[in-house]
Amino acid sequence: METGSYVTLEKNSHKLIIRLTQMGKEFLVEETLELSTGELSRGSDEVFCELLEDFFQNGWTWILPEQVGALTGAPIISDEVSYDDNGDIDHVGVIWWFPEYQIRCPVRELIENGEVVFTQG
Repeated sequence: METGSYVTLEKNSHKLIIRLTQMGKEFLVEETLELSTGELSRGSDEVFCELLEDFFQNGWTWILPEQVGALTGAPIISDEVSYDDNGDIDHVGVIWWFPEYQIRCPVRELIENGEVVFTQG
């Protein structure tokens, strides 16, 4: 398990479980207009990236679907990415994505359940 300020990451049998820390809960309270509805003051992807900021500074990467030829709009992250001299991705190992992105919001899952599960791709 890896621990950051706002969340912990736990890889577990083809799943990545992202759990809120106490500081993460406090951060999301500040980010929501109404905690009961889970309405965010900013976009979900922007808030999610901020929750994972510690990890993005230490080997994890937010991957845009077009960078890896994925036909999805789902959030994708990985800690197995390398780049070429031009800053383009030249290798990706295991990726983790949120396949229910069209019907559920990963940040709302965190607000409601304290955790969200990403699937190995």
